[in-house]
Amino acid sequence: MSGRRLTYAQKSALLQIVRHGDAYPADGNHRRTYRSLEARGYAQDAGYGRYAITTAGRRALQKDLS
Repeated sequence: MSGRRLTYAQKSALLQIVRHGDAYPADGNHRRTYRSLEARGYAQDAGYGRYAITTAGRRALQKDLS
């Protein structure tokens, strides 16, 4: 797990996944954000281009919001 803080875009994407259960990147910018979350282990591809949050992602989001 990375020690870096989440960017605003990453935090927003994780919050969207938490609210809706999974999320689909809307455009190229979102796709890069979701791929960076996946590379850090905070989100995973849930199939059909949708992403789901991981346990590590929940912890990182909780840490960042506190």
